[in-house]
Parts: sequence; C-alpha cells; structure tokens
Amino acid sequence: MATLAHYKMSGNAADSYASNSGVAFGVEWVSSPLFGTDGEGVFKDAGARLEAGVQYSGGDSAGVSIWFRAQSGSAVLFSQHDGQRGLMLEVTPAGGLRMTIGDVVSEEVPIWRGGYHHAVLSYGDGAAVLYLDGLEVSSLESPTEWPDLSAIIKGGEPADDTASLRVAGAAFFDQALTLNNARALNLFVDEIELEVEVSTGVPVGIYTGGSNDKVEAALPSVTAPLTLEALFKVTGEKSYIGLSYGNGQNTYFGMGVSDKLYPILIERRGSSFDNISGEEGSLYINNVVRVSATIDEDGNTQLYVDGELIGVGSTSHDISGRNTLSMGALGEYDNQFSGADVRVWSTVRTASEIQSDMMRVADQNDPNLIANYLFDEQAGGYAANSSSSSAPRADFINSPEWAEIFEIQSGGWVSSFPYPAMHSMQALPPGNLNRYSRPNPGAIQVSGMTSVLYGAPRIAVSSFDQIDGSGANGTATGGVSDPARMGVIAGTVLDIQAQPVSRRVRVHERATGRIVRETWSDADGKYRFTDLDPRRAFYVMAFDHTLQQNAVVSDNVHSEVEDSP
Repeated sequence: MATLAHYKMSGNAADSYASNSGVAFGVEWVSSPLFGTDGEGVFKDAGARLEAGVQYSGGDSAGVSIWFRAQSGSAVLFSQHDGQRGLMLEVTPAGGLRMTIGDVVSEEVPIWRGGYHHAVLSYGDGAAVLYLDGLEVSSLESPTEWPDLSAIIKGGEPADDTASLRVAGAAFFDQALTLNNARALNLFVDEIELEVEVSTGVPVGIYTGGSNDKVEAALPSVTAPLTLEALFKVTGEKSYIGLSYGNGQNTYFGMGVSDKLYPILIERRGSSFDNISGEEGSLYINNVVRVSATIDEDGNTQLYVDGELIGVGSTSHDISGRNTLSMGALGEYDNQFSGADVRVWSTVRTASEIQSDMMRVADQNDPNLIANYLFDEQAGGYAANSSSSSAPRADFINSPEWAEIFEIQSGGWVSSFPYPAMHSMQALPPGNLNRYSRPNPGAIQVSGMTSVLYGAPRIAVSSFDQIDGSGANGTATGGVSDPARMGVIAGTVLDIQAQPVSRRVRVHERATGRIVRETWSDADGKYRFTDLDPRRAFYVMAFDHTLQQNAVVSDNVHSEVEDSP
C-alpha cells in the first residue's frame, strides 16, 4: 500500500508526502484547533474547492482519509465522479454522509454537527465501504469506471456559510482500506502512519487455565523505569501476568483482570501490597482490553485500560531483578491468562504512547522494547520474542492452549470474535471511541448516542440516548421527541484578554457528569447547543487547547426553549 498524497491544509494545497500537490480555489486557510495540526481549509460555498493532484483510473482501488467539520450546509468530501461514473462522498443538507458509486446512491449515515469527524472511504473489487470515527457504518456494491477527472474536495450550500465545511487534513491511498487501517488513521492528523512490516491475517492468542499452567520467559534484566502491557480477553476468571524474582512467591510486580471484572496492578514484597484497582464491574465478559502498568525510578505507578488512566499509586519496593515473566501467574500463584501481545518496555510509556500503539503492532526495533510475545505461532510449545532484543522465547509450562483472540491485519489488531454493532448502525449506534488519542473526538458520536462502554474494540451492550438531555426520553433513534424539551444553551468564549476565541466546549449533565454535547466555538467565540432538557441542570466547560488558560466553567446551567413565553 502506498500513500499517494497527504494534504495538511497548512495554508495551501501542498502534498506533504509526495509530489502530488493540488490547486485550491476560494479556500480560506485558517489555524486549526485540532491538536497536532497546523491549519485547516474553510470551504464556504460551492465555488470553493481543492483539486487534488491525484486521479484514479482503470481498475484502480482507492482509499481516502479526511478530517472534517461540517456544522451546516452541504459539501463534497471526495469526488471523482461525472454524474454517471466514479465515486463520491458528500455531506447532505440534512446532515448525513452519503456515498455514490456510478449511478447507485447509498443511504445517509447521520453525523454529529459541530464536531470534528474522521471519514475513510474505501473502494476496491466493485464495492465501497465508509468508516466513520473508526467504525464501519455503510457499504455499497456497484462496480464503476473512473472518469478522466481529478479528485476534488469542495464546499456546498448555503453560500458564505463559514461553518459549512472545514477540512483539517486529507490523504489518498492507492488501495482499498480496511477497518483496521481506518482505526490507525483515526489516530493521526499531522502524519500518516499506516505501513508496518508484519504478517497479515494471522490469528493470535493463548489461554492458560491455572494449576501450574502458564507461559514463562527469563528476561535479560528488568528494573525501573518499566511498562508492562498485554491484551486481555475478559473471561470472568482472574487473569494475570507478572514479573518476579525467579519463582518468588511473595515478590512480584504484575497486573491483569480480576474475577470481579476490574483491572488491577499489584506490587508485592512479602506481606506488603501496593495495589491500584479499577471500578468493580467496569469490564464485561468477552471484552478484549489492553491493560498497561508503569513504574518509574521513584516507585510511582500507573494503571491504564485502553490508554485511559485508571489510577495512580506508589511503592517503596525496588523491582530490580524481577526478570521472570509469567503469563498466567503472579509469583507462584497460578491464575488464568487469556490474551495476546505481551510487551515489556524499559521506559514509562505515556498515555499518548500507549494510545498510539493500542491498535497497532509495536515497532519491533524500538530499543526500549525489552520483549514482545505476540502469540501468533498458533502451534507448538513456546512463543517467540518478536522484538529485536535479546530476550528469549517464552516456554509453555503444562498445557496452555492456543486461542484466536485477535488477528493481525495491516499492521494492527482486529478482534477475532464477533461483537455486534461495530459493523452496523442498525443493531446499535456506534460506540463512543473517545479513548483513542484522536484530536478532539466528538464526545457524542454520529447519531447523538453514546455507548456506556469506552475504548475499542468493545461489545456495545447498552447505550444512552443523548438527545433531549442525556438519556431522558429513551427514543430508539436519538431523534427529538418532545418540543417542550428542545432546550438551548448558548454563549461566548473569551480569552484572558476578554477577546472571543475558538475553544472546545462541553456540556455535562450535572447529576452524573456525563458529557452530553461537545462542539468548538466559532472564531467569534460563540457556541450553541440544542435539544437539551430544560428540567435538567448542566455545567458547561470551555477548554484552552493552547494551555495558556485553565478551563472555564459555568455551573448549574439550565437550557431554555426558544420562543417560549
């Protein structure tokens, strides 16, 4: 797979990746509030467009990645279409995304107006797939030919609507993109990172059942700073990995998943324990989660799940020399381990580093990667160390079983067991993937509904309707059902010099703290939230992404129904 072009929208239509620069007409270049990106293009009307230096032809497959904000109006996110042939992805006036292949048009996929979204359009073998914010939301089968036109991005109606379309980055590829590609690209705006040299379509995973049933490796040396990571499939049983002095029963540093369905980090020496525990019942059976534990030179510890910080702690114990890595045991205490991709790092990994590698295979040449056991062999009595370090293989003790928990696809992870609602909006609205390190992910995704669960991949077992005020009305589609509860909260964000600024603004339900709306204020500082229940209290927070000012909070705010007496 090759990247054909990457347009960062940093004041021009230059291709930062290759030499396929485009030409912009009527595009206004502005700074972007998205973290890590230089700017974005504002497409105010149908005359504003970017003609890319990319043109698909013949039987070409195609992949397009685009970060955009479409607050109102219509727009075209990608088009190489002449009305009868080619491919197009557009924002409709009704506020949805719609694909067109040849003369076949897909159904609309709703988007959340006012927030930044990431769309990936993939075409190959006569079929197109649309991924939105890391989820597959639509597909369409219809072979087509490519017309002799350049690919374009363009604005729509109404004219002079500065909020109609903003694009913070776009990239074009010469092949169809997978779900995992979409998730990997979902992490990046500034840089395109897709290609990792690993095998694809490989099932990975191991299961140890306790009773001296484990996988062990004697690592060359282990000391703080340290990060221990693994993918765990939640089974309802205790599932741990640990580092110990040989088989020291009472001396170990480990982490995993409790039988009470919460993540845990345990540092033990003798009868002294230092634990960090997540909330009981916060995990669900058959979830696959990435658990990460860190410890620095001063004994400070941190526990993460899917890149989210669960808790912090500290220990006075020196972990130097705990070089026996056991998967399925803490010291001599045998437990299950159902998982894959065990990593040991000689550094404290930050939240952003954990998140950026969360859905990708680690860089096997990273000098800080002490050992990496993917469990991708699927046969035999040991797991190889995939990293370039001198760590040995991990040998099976007793009778661990190979399992198919994940697959490696295009350098990243895709779950191997079925989980509903991740591939279709019809069964359940898409889950909230805000725990990715995506710049400003919309707190409320796609349909106005937010999964109870976070992270990815997950089984979305429940959801709240956020329209009409944080689950108040329980409508199935997230549509407004009661005009009396269509409340509005509006205001203006000012900086420390009392000047209006564009900032991320969130509305939280006061009783629960749940985020029910998120947007960015306009350049004049104005923001507006709709469909909030006037009977409920909220607090509004504005965040300064430049870190020059602390968040500003308006507490105990009630929405008002417009035009009410």
